[in-house]
Order: sequence, then structure tokens, then C-alpha cells
Amino acid sequence: MSPYQPSTWLELWRWPFEATVMLPVVLVWFLHWRGGQTSFGIRARLESASFRAGLILLVVALESPLDTFTVRSFAWHMTQHMILLLVVPPLVLAGQPWRRLLGGLPGFVGRRIEAMADGPRGAFRRRVVATVGNDHLALGVFTAYLWVWHLPSMFDATLRNGTLHDLEHLGYLMVGLLYWSRAIPASPLPAPIDLGFKRLGYLLAGLGACMVLGVVLTFATHPLYSPYLHMANNTYRGVMSSQVTGGAIMWGPSMLPFDVVFAISVQAWLAKSSLADKASQRPGVQNAEFRPQVAEEAIQ
Repeated sequence: MSPYQPSTWLELWRWPFEATVMLPVVLVWFLHWRGGQTSFGIRARLESASFRAGLILLVVALESPLDTFTVRSFAWHMTQHMILLLVVPPLVLAGQPWRRLLGGLPGFVGRRIEAMADGPRGAFRRRVVATVGNDHLALGVFTAYLWVWHLPSMFDATLRNGTLHDLEHLGYLMVGLLYWSRAIPASPLPAPIDLGFKRLGYLLAGLGACMVLGVVLTFATHPLYSPYLHMANNTYRGVMSSQVTGGAIMWGPSMLPFDVVFAISVQAWLAKSSLADKASQRPGVQNAEFRPQVAEEAIQ
């Protein structure tokens, strides 16, 4: 059944608003609002808008008719997955939310969390931070998670088991945050990959993982996910069309988040290089080896 058929448009009025999703989102929104009462300026407003846009799109992906359409349309299903993996995480990270969320907690809770971070368990926290800051691990987890959950056996299992499907969505969000945190600064998370070819290569590798999978789905010669064939009003031709569209979504529109972060990274890299060149021309700075250090001082 196509989500474009007239009878299905009635479902646009059906928003489930499940408590397991909406209560955490509302709580996070409130804490972010409460912790940002003293934040002013254009930058603070833009960060707040980015974070809230991420939360809104999270609700759209999980609590709107889009979620209903995914159970019978592979194309809509891919749209949902790409929002959770490639759109919500970078928006949330660009919003720099962690300090505001901590500030939104009651005072004694915030102090307790800070004490735990700096106390005897600080060493454990540092080990966790070092693991999260591992570029190869983040890229490997991102690629593996994306591909494993699109294997026919795994994908079909999520269509038959609602709990497994919900856990898969939570995993997309967590893996997305892990991957994008290596390209988008978000204190107090580990510093992202240094500007330069390494960060650009990291982004291209993530994009490649999505594009290759999208091409495989687009040019598959038969339906890969059998549950769609057994749903009422679905036809073989319709299922194949939806599969081709879903694959194209993965290697077409999904490029946009990578393109945006890639462009911002290139611009920041060029700006840093320009500062290094200017700093190297200061009196007494003649050796090119000192340029990166001088550039960092200029940026600060």
C-alpha cells in the first residue's frame, strides 16, 4: 500500500505521542530551557535553535504518521532511519546542549554529577571518554550498525517485533551521536578530529558507507525484505519501487548532512591556515615549524 493513496492521508491526523518517547523529550526540552535562562547573544540563540530543531525532528521521526508509514513502505522507513542517524545527532551536537542540560538540573544534582566526574571515578570516566574519542571505533561502529540492521534477517525481525524496532531506533540515535561527535565540537565530549585531511577523510568514509549501501538497495533485482510483500494491498511492483526509492534516499538526500559539515570543516581549516600564515609573518617567527602553534594562539 502506498502512503500516497487517498485513504492513507487520514492517518496524517494520527500522532501516537507515546509516553516512552514524549516524556524524555519534554524533560530534556525543559532542562535545556531552564539551563539557558542566562544565555544571551546570537550564538546562544542559534545553538538553542539547532538543539530544539533536533528534538522536533526526533518527534517527527518517531511520533508522527511517518512512523506509521514505515511499516508498509521501505522508502518511508529509510527516511526515518536517515533522520535518526544523520540529521538529529548533528543538530543536537551543534546546539552545545550539555552545559545547559546540567545547569537545568536542581543545584544539588548538578553538583553531585560534577563531583562524580572529578572524584575517585574520574579515572573510569577518562577511560570512557578516551574510548568515545577513538576515531576508528566511531567510524567502525557507524558503518557496522548501518549495514547489520539492513541485512534482510535483521530488518525483517524489526518489522515483526516492535520492541526490537524501538531498540534499533535508540541505537541509531546513539551511534549517530558517537559518529558526529568526532566531527562537530561539543564540550565536554572529547575534542573532534583535528581540522585537515583526517577529518575530511572521516566524513567521506561515513558518506561512503551510506552511499554503497544505498546503491546496493537501489539496484537489487528482487525485494530484499519479505514482510512488505505480505502486507495488504502491497504488490511486487510497488514493493520494488519503494525499495529503489529508499535506496536512492540513502545515497541522495542523505548526502546533505555530510556536505554541510564537510563545507564547514573546510572553511574552518582554511581560516586556521590563514591565521597560521599571518602569525608566521610576525617579527621573530621565521621557521614554518612554529606555524601551527602560533595559529592556535591567534585563534584563542
